[in-house]
Amino acid sequence: RPLSQPECVDGVTWESRTCADPVDRLCTPCSAECVASSTYESAVCSVHSDLICLPFTHQIRLLMRMEISLASFILAKQLDFTNAVKASTPGALEVTILSITPVKRRLLATSIDIDTQILFGEEVTALEGSSTLSDPGALDAAVSAASLPTTEVTTTPFVEIFCSLTPQCRVRNKKKSRMSYKLAGPPWTAKTCGSCLFKTNKETLVLEREGDCAHNCVGALDLSYPCMDYLGVAAGVFDNLPLVTNLSMSGNDVMGFPVGVFDGLSSEGAVVDLTCTEVTCVPPAPVNKPLTYAESLAPFTRVTFVLPKGMDPTDKCKHVTNCTRGDERGCDFWINREGLLSRGGDCFYKCLEVDLRDKGVRMLPHMPITVFGGMRLIRIIHFDTDLQLIPTRQFAIDDIMGRQLTLHRWPNASWTFLGKAWFTRPLPDRWSPNQEFNQ
Repeated sequence: RPLSQPECVDGVTWESRTCADPVDRLCTPCSAECVASSTYESAVCSVHSDLICLPFTHQIRLLMRMEISLASFILAKQLDFTNAVKASTPGALEVTILSITPVKRRLLATSIDIDTQILFGEEVTALEGSSTLSDPGALDAAVSAASLPTTEVTTTPFVEIFCSLTPQCRVRNKKKSRMSYKLAGPPWTAKTCGSCLFKTNKETLVLEREGDCAHNCVGALDLSYPCMDYLGVAAGVFDNLPLVTNLSMSGNDVMGFPVGVFDGLSSEGAVVDLTCTEVTCVPPAPVNKPLTYAESLAPFTRVTFVLPKGMDPTDKCKHVTNCTRGDERGCDFWINREGLLSRGGDCFYKCLEVDLRDKGVRMLPHMPITVFGGMRLIRIIHFDTDLQLIPTRQFAIDDIMGRQLTLHRWPNASWTFLGKAWFTRPLPDRWSPNQEFNQ
């Protein structure tokens, strides 16, 4: 049969099905344009293929100073400026002006600071662009060709991982431990702020930090899901961040925090977003030390928490215990008003034994929130005799498979996981890891 479909039109339709016995050619309209500041065109729509949009993965934030007044920097000059920056930066796919601030010199403002965002599709090209912009004269030729005033890069160009996804709540599987979640792959498990790198440890699944960014991690620090994906926060990860005023961990399966983890945020006040997390009580907030008698009467709480939906803002976390060895820190247990246990910090290779007797612990959460999930060294946990134990719902077999774990209660029956199953067993009032290993 002859073709009944006309030829596809370049840039309008593309041939999604070629003519072959027994089907005719099929021309499909080109997909919509890529989303600005989120994706870029890696291939245009032609007769043989559809438009392909890929996400930006890296960015460079720069502060540039231009010798011009704010009133003179009209829209046309702003467009010339972004084109000049793009032309001067190898691999740059999109350049955006985020803000313009006049710089006052004596009485007149003859200069402006331009906060500029440069987006890239690959880390290799972003690093190349950063290296180029580190040269003091990198912009001179393009700026001069655009008839723009002298422009100077005033900050060090750092390559940052870029994510434009909207924060959302994780969909949880109540039949499995959260430790069995498959975390998102690169680059969504790392993010930069200034000269710091925040990343998810692939083994412990907790948030860690590399570098010191006390002077260049400023304002909002967005570590929300799905752009970031982690199950806990290591001790010290937010230390010495005095310029961070907004911190978001929304959507991540964090159930608690190590002691003092928020003490390093802005002393002027910071907001911490914990919506869609698994916290069950309000973490302790740092309080400024009073300098006057009036301040001592009304101490200033430095951190305000945005809590999960339906959580009582007056239900403060009570510290129960930690289980570190020597000078180690960062693995802490908490309870809420009802005595529900939670855990914070990095406990992966800590805690051989945890004693929760006479601490007010009355309940353990059920899967997927397993308090002791991912604690690879844990061998014995001591509980009060009246605590209700349902090991198959409060402990995930995937977390302890191939190991021995004893849940010690006295005089009630204790439980031991050995191999692949739980067994009840009577144990005396005193029971230690040494006795366990000798059995």
